[in-house]
Amino acid sequence: MSELRLPNLDPLAPDERELLATLHQLGVPLWAAPPNPPGADREFKHPSGWNEFIAADNPRRLQAWQPGWALCARTGPRLGVVDVDSSDEAIIQAAGDWARSLDDPWAVIRSPRGGRHLYISGPDRPVKYSGSHAVWETLGLECTELFGGGQFIYVPGTRRPKYQGGGYEILHREPPPSIHGQTIWRELAKAARRAKRPTDQPTGDEPPSEEPTTPPPAGSRRAEAYTERVLRTETSKVKAALPGSRKRNNTLNDAAYALGQLTMLSYDEVEEALLAVTSLPRGEASDTIRSGWTAGSEQRHSTPATDANAPDRDDYQGDPVSEPTDEGAREDSDAFQADVKRRAYRLEVEQQARLLIAERNRPPREPLDVGSLGEVLARPQPPAARIVGLAPWEGTHLVTAQRKVGKTTLLGNLSRCLITGEDFLGRFPVKPLDGNVAMLNLEVSGAQLARWLDEIGVDHQRLMLVNLRGRANPLGDPETRGELAALLRARETESLIVDPFGRAFNGDDQNSAGQVGRFMADLDVFARAEVGALDLFVSNHAGWVGERSRGSTALEDAPDTLWRLVRGPEEGSPRYFSALGRDVDIAEDMLEFDEESRRLTLTGLGGRAQAAAVAKVGRYKDAILHALEKNPEGLSGAELKRAAQCPGGMGATARGELLADGLIVQSPRQGRGGGQVYRLAPQRQ
Repeated sequence: MSELRLPNLDPLAPDERELLATLHQLGVPLWAAPPNPPGADREFKHPSGWNEFIAADNPRRLQAWQPGWALCARTGPRLGVVDVDSSDEAIIQAAGDWARSLDDPWAVIRSPRGGRHLYISGPDRPVKYSGSHAVWETLGLECTELFGGGQFIYVPGTRRPKYQGGGYEILHREPPPSIHGQTIWRELAKAARRAKRPTDQPTGDEPPSEEPTTPPPAGSRRAEAYTERVLRTETSKVKAALPGSRKRNNTLNDAAYALGQLTMLSYDEVEEALLAVTSLPRGEASDTIRSGWTAGSEQRHSTPATDANAPDRDDYQGDPVSEPTDEGAREDSDAFQADVKRRAYRLEVEQQARLLIAERNRPPREPLDVGSLGEVLARPQPPAARIVGLAPWEGTHLVTAQRKVGKTTLLGNLSRCLITGEDFLGRFPVKPLDGNVAMLNLEVSGAQLARWLDEIGVDHQRLMLVNLRGRANPLGDPETRGELAALLRARETESLIVDPFGRAFNGDDQNSAGQVGRFMADLDVFARAEVGALDLFVSNHAGWVGERSRGSTALEDAPDTLWRLVRGPEEGSPRYFSALGRDVDIAEDMLEFDEESRRLTLTGLGGRAQAAAVAKVGRYKDAILHALEKNPEGLSGAELKRAAQCPGGMGATARGELLADGLIVQSPRQGRGGGQVYRLAPQRQ
C-alpha cells in the first residue's frame, strides 16, 4: 500500500496522522465526510457506497478532508472495534480486561462522551454483535458493542458537533499484529451459542438453531447417509481442483468448513478424507483443513447428521449425482443460499486483497512531464542513443525474426554489449548500463537459455532471468505483476527484454489493432513507470512471408525502431540484419556467427540482394569456364555469351572477374571484324 502523504491532513495532530497512516497500511477503507447543516438528522453527509469502498482509493477520498469534516473507517477483516459506550470506569475496565484476555487491543481511543474504542484484529467474515442488550446477554458486558464488518467508526481527527465539537483522543497505540488472529471472534460465536439467543450472524451462514440439538444415535442410517452425501460431494470438489489452480486452497478450506458444519465427523476423519484427494502439499493442506474444520464446527448447523430432530434433507448442493434440477427448489434451499453468500464474501475478500497488494507494490506515481519548448530544451540533455545509429535513448525497440534464425542469440549478444559497452555486432558503439538487464523469458527453458548466455559471455550477476515458460503470464495478474515490478526495480533494471511478444501478450486476438496497441502501451507503463527501466526491447516472430511482424500492424506503430533478422532463401543460408526507425536506417547486411563464442558480427558484404547477385555471377563464371574447356581454340565475346548462356551485364562481370583472377586470357581476334578472343589460361588447359 502506498504511503499516505496528503498536505491537507497537516492540521491534524501528529499521532492522528500516524494512526490514519497505520489504518491505510492495514488496508482499512477510509473516507472524509462533510458536516451537514445545523438541524439536520445526521451530523455528517457520508458518501454513497461507502460500504463498497476499497483501501486503494483512500488517498483520493481523503484529499477532500478539511477541518470540521469527519474521518471515518470501515470495520472488516483488517479492523475490529470493541465500542464501550460508557464513561463508567468499571464498565470500561471489564470490557478492556475481556478484550485483552483474548486479543490485545493495538489502539485505545477515548470517545467524546468518555467511552472507549478498542481497535482489535478483524474477523474472517463480517460480524456485528450490535446492541448493548445483545452483548450483555451473550458476554455479560454492559454498554458494549462489537463491530467486525459492514459498520463504520469515527477516527481521531473528527470533531463531533453533537458533543460541542468534542473529538477522539488516542490514549494508547502500538504496531498492530502482523498476523490477525480470530480468537476473540471465535469466543464470541461460542458464547452466543451458549446464550441460546439469536444475534447478528456472519454474512453467508445460517443462524444457529434456538433449540438445543440432540446428536443422532450411533449407527443411525439416516445420519450416515447424509454424512456420506456431504463427504462424497466435498471430496469430489477438492479432487477436481487441479494442480496449479489458484482455487485449490479455497476449495479445500470450503470443504473442511462444510464437513465441520454439517456433519459430526472428527477432525482426524476429515483430515484423512481430504488429504487423500488434495494435490496440495501435506503440511499446507493440514493447516488449511484444520482452519476450515474448526470454523465450521463452531458454526454447526442442524442437519440429519448432527441432530436427531432435524427434518430429512436431500438438498445438499454440489453433489454431481443428486443435485436438484428444479431451479425453484434450489433457490429455496437454505444451505445453497448460505453457500452462495459465504462464497461471494470470500471472493470479495480475495478481490480486495489483490487490489491491496497491487497498490502496495505499485511505485510512487511520477508527476506529469510538462514544460514549454524552451524549458525542455534548457534541461540537461540525455545521451542521444543507447546504441549509436541503432537504438535511441529511452527507446522501445521491436526485434522481428524469422523462425529459428537466432533471435535469442541476438538478444544474448545485445545483453552482453549493454553490460560491457563493447560495440554491438562489431559495429555500433554502446553506452553501457549503470544498472542491470532483465529478460522475461517466455519461450526457452531456463536451463538452456542460461547455458547459451554463459557461452556468449554475459555477466552472471548483471542479467536477471525471469523464466516464465509454462507458467502463468504475470502481466495479466495485478498481484503477480506488482511483485515482479518491485523485484525488478529492486535489482536496478535499466534495460528490459521481453521474449517474445506472442507469449507475453495477454489479450485474446493478436490481429486486433486495438488490443495490440493497448498491450504495448501498458507494457511501456510496466517497463518504465513500474520497473523503472530506460530501454525496452521486445522480440516477435515474423509472419510466414518473413518480412514483417506476425499479428496486427499496430505492433510496429509503437516502437522507436524496428530491427529485422532474416535468413537467405536456401537452407543453411547466412543470416541478415537490418533496422529502421527514428534517426535509424541500417541497410541489410550479412551476419557472421562464431559457433565457439556464439557471437554475431556484421560482415559488410551486403544483404540478400547483393548475395544473390554474387551467387549468380559465380554461376556465370562456372558456365564460362566450362564453355572454354569445350572450345580450346577460343571464343569471341558474342560466341562466349551464347555458349555460356550468360547475357547482360552480369555475364560481362563474370568474364571480367575471371580475367582479373587469371583464369582466362584474351587476345586480339585476327581477321575480319576484329574484337577479342577468349581462351582458358595456360595453367587451366
